[in-house]
Amino acid sequence: MRFLYRWNILLKVLSLIHHVMSDTPCVVRSLSSVEGEEVVLKVDLADLSEVSWMTRPGNYHIARTYIGGKIYIRGNNYNGRLFGESDGSLRISNLSRDDQGLYRANQRGPESLQCLEYYLQVYKQVSEDDFQIFYSVSRHEGCSVNITCAVHKSDLTVTWISSEGDIIVNGNVISIHDPSRNAIYTCTAGNPGTNRSISVNPWSHCHKGRRHTRNQADYTWKNIGRLILSGCILVLACGFFTSHLKTLRDITPNMWLIRGKLYS
Repeated sequence: MRFLYRWNILLKVLSLIHHVMSDTPCVVRSLSSVEGEEVVLKVDLADLSEVSWMTRPGNYHIARTYIGGKIYIRGNNYNGRLFGESDGSLRISNLSRDDQGLYRANQRGPESLQCLEYYLQVYKQVSEDDFQIFYSVSRHEGCSVNITCAVHKSDLTVTWISSEGDIIVNGNVISIHDPSRNAIYTCTAGNPGTNRSISVNPWSHCHKGRRHTRNQADYTWKNIGRLILSGCILVLACGFFTSHLKTLRDITPNMWLIRGKLYS
């Protein structure tokens, strides 16, 4: 009977501690990472004995960590991806989007209780297929290049920066008038966890446009020259043919007269 009484007291104390910890206001911190990477949920209690880790809402208990890296894992939802750190922190490896959410650390010491919460955001890796560069060249009063950095995901933001040190914050499109030969402009598309960049040289597009325009003009003048030459040849041919017909018309009657004398 005495054992059962003590056991009931212990259960009530544990229940009370759980209730107090569940209702204790927590310090909330934000973390972000990307799929396939790992993240460490740090603890900060000086005289730490153990940490009880739960996911919220629902207060689902997932693990208990201790100083020295010891860990007790409850359930198999994380498939061996939970690890204890030497200071009692929790490490989650090979992250997926399903790991995103709120994690609560109930830190216990010999004479203290402290609550800490992490809101973890897990982003997808940014790939080169997630954004593209488009450009157009205008030749009105010099060369103007409009460059568009188009992203295909709503959670990506775009930042432009030039090799000359200017940060351009005017959205996905930038306009450069008469760019210098060596200026490089870089579009970086990313989220809080990862990013990718593509660089372009606007001057090269102006140069291509000029060469294309010049070649097109040369081609036009060549065609005009060919037409003029063909016309001259045609006029000469017509003149020669007309002269030849006139000669035949003058010679033919005399030839018949001569033939008449020969056959008379």
